[in-house]
Amino acid sequence: MLNWKNLWVCLTIALLLVACEIQQEIPSLERRAHKLNKVIMCPVCPGESIDQSQNDLAVQMRGIVKVKLEQGWTEEQIKDFFVDGYGPSVLLEPSSSGFNLVLWIIPPIVLFMAILTVVIILLFMRRPIIKSTDSEICDFAELNRGLEDELLIIETALGYNSDVVINSECVEVANSQNKEED
Repeated sequence: MLNWKNLWVCLTIALLLVACEIQQEIPSLERRAHKLNKVIMCPVCPGESIDQSQNDLAVQMRGIVKVKLEQGWTEEQIKDFFVDGYGPSVLLEPSSSGFNLVLWIIPPIVLFMAILTVVIILLFMRRPIIKSTDSEICDFAELNRGLEDELLIIETALGYNSDVVINSECVEVANSQNKEED
């Protein structure tokens, strides 16, 4: 036995499915005009296509596109018409020939180089850290002692009375190695 609530839910779902299935056929002329309107830039509104812009000039340009398509012009002829009137910057996409070909080639190359750089950096970061040997620590201790002497000379010349602190671990390692050598 069906109750009314279930019946309404089924009818609502059925209506929604039917409503979503119905598609209005858009004439090919309007589809072509819409496609062209998306690639021609409004000269008044920077960065907006004539499809997006509500400026009076953009509305007039959309009308021109529609009239030219009705007259049988091709998409390339219409683009050339606007390029002749407003210059090549009126197209949102640069042409893929001549010098503009560089604009199409450089971004993928830069992206590839950036990915390669990240991979190389990650590979270097995964390498094990080389620990310093005791002899390197001793060299550091000797260097530190030499710097300490230089600092004392400078401090004495400037009139400072401060003690220079030596890293005690380096001195201990250096002293232990000197004892082993003797």
